[in-house]
Amino acid sequence: MLFSLRDQDGNPIVLDAEELRQAASVYERADGGQWEEIDYSRRGYAVHTAESLRREVVFALDFSDGMEWATSPDAMLGAIESVVTSLPATHRVGVVGFRGGNVASSVLSHLTTDRDDVVASVREFAQSGFVRGPSHVWDAVTAGANLFSSRPGVVKTLILLSAVSDSGNPGDGERAMRYAKSRDVRLYALGVGEGPWEDALRNAAAESGGAYYHARQAAELKERLAAIANDLRGHYRVRYVTQGRPGNRQSAVRVALRGAVGRFETAPYSVAGSVDTGNVGVIQFDPSSPDKNARRATAFMRALHVPGDIDRIRFRPNTDKPLSVGLVSARDGGLLDGWTLSGPDAGGWFEASNTTPIRFGDSGPLFKLTVSGVSEPLLRIPVEFDNSLYPGDTAFSQPVSLAIGQRRIAFSSNRDGNHEIYVMNEDGSGQTNLTNSPEDDYSPTWSPDGQRIMFHSESGRSDALYVMNADGSGKTRLTNDDSSDDCWPMWSRDGLRVLYSGTRDGNQDVYVMNADGSGQARLTDHPANDWASSWSPDGSRVLFTSERGGFQDIYVMNADGSGKALLMGSQGNDWWPRWSADGRRILLHSTRDGNPQIYVVNTDGSGLTRITHNAWRDFWPYWSPDEQRIVFHSNRDDPAPDDDYQIRNIYVMNADGSDQMRLTNNSGLDFEPIWSP
Repeated sequence: MLFSLRDQDGNPIVLDAEELRQAASVYERADGGQWEEIDYSRRGYAVHTAESLRREVVFALDFSDGMEWATSPDAMLGAIESVVTSLPATHRVGVVGFRGGNVASSVLSHLTTDRDDVVASVREFAQSGFVRGPSHVWDAVTAGANLFSSRPGVVKTLILLSAVSDSGNPGDGERAMRYAKSRDVRLYALGVGEGPWEDALRNAAAESGGAYYHARQAAELKERLAAIANDLRGHYRVRYVTQGRPGNRQSAVRVALRGAVGRFETAPYSVAGSVDTGNVGVIQFDPSSPDKNARRATAFMRALHVPGDIDRIRFRPNTDKPLSVGLVSARDGGLLDGWTLSGPDAGGWFEASNTTPIRFGDSGPLFKLTVSGVSEPLLRIPVEFDNSLYPGDTAFSQPVSLAIGQRRIAFSSNRDGNHEIYVMNEDGSGQTNLTNSPEDDYSPTWSPDGQRIMFHSESGRSDALYVMNADGSGKTRLTNDDSSDDCWPMWSRDGLRVLYSGTRDGNQDVYVMNADGSGQARLTDHPANDWASSWSPDGSRVLFTSERGGFQDIYVMNADGSGKALLMGSQGNDWWPRWSADGRRILLHSTRDGNPQIYVVNTDGSGLTRITHNAWRDFWPYWSPDEQRIVFHSNRDDPAPDDDYQIRNIYVMNADGSDQMRLTNNSGLDFEPIWSP
């Protein structure tokens, strides 16, 4: 249960964990019945202060000339540096900057725990000073909201520093705040100077669950930002392990403090048929913060659930990279402050111990790991725990791995009014518009080296294929037949060829061309529609979908168009088959059981297995490079699911269909996701 404490004047109440424990009591009720206080002797019960929360903080900074009446770039820098460095070291920080002159906002720093990198990025942006002209403050709110990850349990805080004299129009603000709210973002707005837009900022902050502050002059900036940082310290989480019977339940926390009582109640929720005893602990790493210049990365290991009264933790990172380990301090929410840390021993094991154990059910940061010699774009380090230290069935779940760097996912979205190509990190953070064009852009595909993206765009009278650099620069048109819609490209694994679909003879057929647009050739020639889908790993064969049998079925052919054969069909429609990298499995979506769902099948058509079981529509699956996960889009968030084209969002799941997690949260269409190499 995440909540905040404020006094009658709206000021935050800041307590340490023991003070909150003494003041708080927890209640539970079943099926709307009587509230009953839980039995603390039988249930894991933990309180967490703001420092131990998994928090992400994004600053949106206004450098338009509306600011210069009240402050200066140097005063802004000093205030920002002060608050950034005051935040707990485990909190990830990002920055968006925007200027006057109708210039779009810029991402200055993606989420990181490297405070020096954050401060340096703001200093560089501030060198140009304040720029005259209208600013896009609400677009900056949207850009800031896009930086947050989609990890469960993350507290997302957007701190907007902007002039109240120049803040766009109310319609833009409503749209931006709807989007921020859909991503569970709380806005803390600091209005600077005097002007007509103060109420708009105040209302936006209040509606998001945040707060509004005001500074009339430069001298007040540092004080107000410090007040916002203190406001964030008034957030708390209470966790307990329910032992109630299965069914509908509700929880509440009551805080009695200084003669006053506050109460927070959850929405009703369902307890599953089998209740977890909590004897298996959960460990995760927060996303790492790489320093590419120093070839180094830092990451925090965090306990999401402690399985018992743990007084020893022994673990071994399996890597030959130079690595250092330290305890996270209490100031930064660390659970092991005051413990003794040793290692690595001859076997590579680190061990922390203390005479006072961690409470059952507790959570928070444990260790800070720094890895040197990192040159790989993505490095995964498995971490092993010694569960022989604990009695009975008490253990920490395994395996756990530290990931340094992230792959990206490209996708199409209409969130800015028309369809554009976006990229995001594989945890859902850093969502960025690459194309920013007036045309509609769709269906991205990555080059095997991850340096370029091909897509199709509505250009003139038809769709054409384009290629651009992975940062959106260098956009180049590859096909130029205005009589044909050329779409749905798919790069071969050797990077030399591209499959695509074209309508040059009135219906869809499968085509191939060289990656530079030359050598265009048709592979299918049938009166029915054929759609290109996937290359075999060695590039010798091609999967495609065809209507030549009356339904949309999966076919296979040689890469030169010969040897066409039906692979699988049904009384439904089978779409978008994707070959696995080992050549043994095919991923697809199908309507054979009613609505579109995701399936996996052997390459000979046997062993068909359904892996999503959603009542609505799941489409367009794509393997992760290691084939451990699958990204797809779904309309399960649409309040009117029968209308396929209103709302779609992007999800990720394990290869067996478990642990499905939403990566985007858009009220329009986010679709056609594809993982980078």
